[in-house]
Amino acid sequence: MGFESGSIGETGSHTPPDDRHGNCRRRSYTRAVVPRPSSGRQRRGQKGCRTPANGTFRLTAAGWRRTHTTVAPVDAYARGVWFRAECTSFRRPFFMLAHHDDEIPCAGVLGLMGERARVCWLTNSDGLYFESDLEPAAYGELRKKEGIESVKLAGVAPERTRCLDFSEVEIYRHLAALHSGKMTIGQAGDLFDAMFESVEQAVEWAEPDAVFMQAWQGGHPEHDLSHFLCRLAVERWVEKGNPPPAMFHMPAYEYTVLLAFRFNPLYRGQRIRMKLLPAELDRKLRMISCYPSQQRLFEKFRKVLGALSIPSAMLGRPRTLEQWLSVEEFGPVPEGIDYTASTHFHEFFDYMFEDFEGTPVSFSGSVRPVVLHLLRSYSSRKLKNTAESQ
Repeated sequence: MGFESGSIGETGSHTPPDDRHGNCRRRSYTRAVVPRPSSGRQRRGQKGCRTPANGTFRLTAAGWRRTHTTVAPVDAYARGVWFRAECTSFRRPFFMLAHHDDEIPCAGVLGLMGERARVCWLTNSDGLYFESDLEPAAYGELRKKEGIESVKLAGVAPERTRCLDFSEVEIYRHLAALHSGKMTIGQAGDLFDAMFESVEQAVEWAEPDAVFMQAWQGGHPEHDLSHFLCRLAVERWVEKGNPPPAMFHMPAYEYTVLLAFRFNPLYRGQRIRMKLLPAELDRKLRMISCYPSQQRLFEKFRKVLGALSIPSAMLGRPRTLEQWLSVEEFGPVPEGIDYTASTHFHEFFDYMFEDFEGTPVSFSGSVRPVVLHLLRSYSSRKLKNTAESQ
């Protein structure tokens, strides 16, 4: 067996103990996602759904179940070499991303499967329109065109891409209003329900046997929402009788850009580090050049790395942007992520400096209410479907 992270509808998991959870706080991982409608204890390996006594929800991870006899190496870099061979078995890999340019951190992984891959962006990426002379709609159209050209370099044809076209501006408006109390989740819920339905349709369109999503890490609210919506949609896909796909997550950033494209040092899940070949790094840099609208952000990141070059060298870490981009870190989605809790020990570190027109966007006030709303909606629909089938 290869990487394992549990399977849908099973409490038993073959995941090694140190790979079971990815959040950096130590907490009980009896909560994760799929609502369990009946009561009582569930025996190890028994299929079915139950609601735990504490009323929380559980989403088990869809593991990488293959018939391969090879075993994933212990070293993260050795796993990267191993992954190159193992990923050839994926026939319908699906990449779920929040923004156009979020494919850059995983450009090497995407390029390995480009001709078979499907890519879906949750938003139209209009959030930084104010840094241009364009209105949000026009800026979003520019970003979408840049994204198509970017993934084309990785081998993904335009017809194998999909943009769900949700406005970042509107998402942030709703998240900020939830934080401030200007909107209740009852008022804001329609937007997030529509987002889930669209992601669910995208999963059905892709029919994935492997899913690559952004990590749930508390760095950017739309990255976290993209991850959670994808997890929930895949859960629904499996409930319809489809085989559970392999599931991987890819870190974007947290603590602003001080921790970019890498998991938190306290992350306890399994890491895969894949070193890019020179041609793969060159392609990745060319994909970056497809985003003229984002060059300022890439240059900002280059300057941050430059400022950290001396301590980075002392720690044996990359000193330049090219060195940093030449390694891609990702891993199987851990079982037992608590989506109702922050990934940081203090909320200050969640979505640092993220706001909408001066109103903060937070985990507890913005994203957590959305997560709970979607879980309740999902649970209600699941119970209804169960009743109708009986």
